[in-house]
Amino acid sequence: MGSQGPSGRLIGLFGTDRFKNDPQTLSYYASGLTGQYVQPFGVVFPLNADEIRQLMPIAKEEKLVLFPISRGKNYGYGEAQGTLEGQLIVDLSRMNKIVQVDEQLGVVTMQPGVSQRDLAVYLDKAGSRFQADVTGAGLDASVVGNVLERGFGHTDYGDRYSRVIRLSAVLPDGTTVNTGFGDHTHARSRDTYRYGYGPAIEGLFTQSNFGIITELTIELMPRPEKTCMFVLSVKDEEAIEPLVEVIRELRLQGVLNSAVHFANKARAIGSANNRLAGAWNLSGSLSGPASLVRARKAELKRALRRKGIRVSLWFFDDFLMRVVEFVNRNVLKISLYQPLKDAWDLQKGIPTDNPLRILLEDDKLESATLDPGKYETGFLWVNAVCAAEQSEVRRILSLLRSAFTEAGYEFRVTFTAVNPRSLIMITNITFPRNEAEMTRAGAFSKGIYAELISNGFLPYRSGSGAYSKLPVLGKDKESVLSRLKAAFDPDGLIAPGKYNIPG
Repeated sequence: MGSQGPSGRLIGLFGTDRFKNDPQTLSYYASGLTGQYVQPFGVVFPLNADEIRQLMPIAKEEKLVLFPISRGKNYGYGEAQGTLEGQLIVDLSRMNKIVQVDEQLGVVTMQPGVSQRDLAVYLDKAGSRFQADVTGAGLDASVVGNVLERGFGHTDYGDRYSRVIRLSAVLPDGTTVNTGFGDHTHARSRDTYRYGYGPAIEGLFTQSNFGIITELTIELMPRPEKTCMFVLSVKDEEAIEPLVEVIRELRLQGVLNSAVHFANKARAIGSANNRLAGAWNLSGSLSGPASLVRARKAELKRALRRKGIRVSLWFFDDFLMRVVEFVNRNVLKISLYQPLKDAWDLQKGIPTDNPLRILLEDDKLESATLDPGKYETGFLWVNAVCAAEQSEVRRILSLLRSAFTEAGYEFRVTFTAVNPRSLIMITNITFPRNEAEMTRAGAFSKGIYAELISNGFLPYRSGSGAYSKLPVLGKDKESVLSRLKAAFDPDGLIAPGKYNIPG
């Protein structure tokens, strides 16, 4: 153990400006919108991978447990909280370099501190012919952090993890692992071919605690010649079932390639009252050469007619969106303009805080300055995966409606067709930040996860404070993960308990 003690050694490495353990800082990192409070030992802000490598022996000798975060904006999933009290938060937000954008091949290499806003602004200023896929997590959310949780977006590249080419991770012993062809700087396909040779191991560093990711290379989407967003609403609650089938078949056939979002009325527009919003509201996009977009648009119309579903269907392109914006600004306020503009921006790779504002009923929310400990509203997510089949959607909706009605929470839900065969269901609850309501919300989320899991609907991701709600690992998988953790991190330095990985 160093004679200076852990704080002295951390100050020696990071200085007083990049090691913080004052009460205000600790309170910020301890707090979550879920209402939980997990007090850390302190927070460090590395500037590069070498500082992380230097941190590892200090952590081992001083018996410090590390919890890395990209930017700590994981709203509803624990934000910047660690898994246990007394951990050293490794905040990577100052590692925010966009290392390289390849304008020929359409890939970007970046550090974990790059936000959605950072990347969008960078590509826009560079006049790039590529755009990023973005999520509704807000302007300040980390791109890399969301990818490592296997989050999803809105465009043809909405399945974001499937677009990863390579990553770099620092292991607890100071080793740097580069996946794919990452170790071979002379490899001409280093930034284009994901698998390299031998075992493909990039997946081991998603939803895990085996290392600290310092760099990631991911594909960008070519800005299409034409983007046509479709927005569809139905008044009939039961119409979601045949719509699921239509979207599934169009995605299987390659007619639709974007993620498609199904939102009930409460989720689509919050508490606003609008007659145009239906019981279910769908959005997605058709993009590519104009002739191909026209053909796909016609096929979408035909598929809906063949199914005999009574829908309201609108198509929006750049020209029509400019017209709508002009009318809203100069002629007549359009009540659905903002949700429409938000959906359009997300399809175009433009991040926004507005989805968070709708969720939290807060028009003034800014993701860059939101302080979970001081925010008056509590918020948490519940998610599950179901097959893209009518009977599966019917079953999960029946289960959820019953639970939300009984508990007295407003039922806001989306289903997202991230791939042709699966839907990711996401719902949420908001609640006042007082002890009684936080306790009630925690009990409700635990109960609804248990009910979903017992019915075969398992979550696709989780967060600090919620790992206990995950299903129990299978015995053999638990054994394999335990052995992997022992190999990568024998001293348990990084995020013990994350995703219930043993060791």
